Amino acid sequence: MSNARRLCMAAMFTAAALAGAADSGLRALIPSIEAELVAAHGGTERARARRGLEQAAAFWRAEDGDAAAFRAFALAGFAGDRAARATLLGRFETLLEQIDGHLNKLSLELKRQADLDLGPLMPYDEVFAAYDPGAHLADDFFANKLAFVVLLNFPVTTLDERLADGARCCLLYTSPSPRDRTRSRMPSSA
Repeated sequence: MSNARRLCMAAMFTAAALAGAADSGLRALIPSIEAELVAAHGGTERARARRGLEQAAAFWRAEDGDAAAFRAFALAGFAGDRAARATLLGRFETLLEQIDGHLNKLSLELKRQADLDLGPLMPYDEVFAAYDPGAHLADDFFANKLAFVVLLNFPVTTLDERLADGARCCLLYTSPSPRDRTRSRMPSSA
């Protein structure tokens, strides 16, 4: 995959995702974590570290852990150079494609009796057809911190930033982005 496509995919998450506000304790901790990341990965990573920390903190809730847990997550989860980010993006692309494909296959099988003329439709067939095996996937990605890995390592961009990036950015949203799964943090119970 080309670097332009990687940048395109990284740019597809909108600023609407930052509607949440980071806990004041986390906001106060960001400069010290940023300093640790810069010490480990170099000054060229300062702006990216700051932005990633702010993005992840905006979605971090008490059930995700305390400030010490956030710090430990950020230090362990930050992809500190281009090669590490490329590896991270490649893994997410491959694995999310697999998840989506398998969930789609499962969904089609659950709807098979309702969608095809295979005999009488039983009440449980309708329940199976209405079941969404991926309904809690976003919750799971926040609970196991995969969503935070993405928020920490890939910039949330505004339309103005994408337009300023010009040819390096894809405005057609032709490829799914791992960050599409971190667009919001609405509990599935809502």
